[in-house]
Amino acid sequence: MNLEEVLKELESWWFSETDRFRALVASLVASLPGGEELADFLGMGEGWIGWKEAELLGKLLLAMKDASDVERVAKAILSDFEGK
Repeated sequence: MNLEEVLKELESWWFSETDRFRALVASLVASLPGGEELADFLGMGEGWIGWKEAELLGKLLLAMKDASDVERVAKAILSDFEGK
């Protein structure tokens, strides 16, 4: 799927999604290099996600297929916090 296809799909669903989902998407996009105008509009300041972080997040989201995958990732994140 290319960017134009994703934008069309996002546009078709945008207003039926929750405010929280739209805020999450907007915040993520604003946090990327090139999202400065959106970040300014949202009052977010400087971005905090680089391209490598975005790539890792995308891979993670695509790799998770069900609740057990989410639980596994959540446990890994929690163990990282508990270990520090």
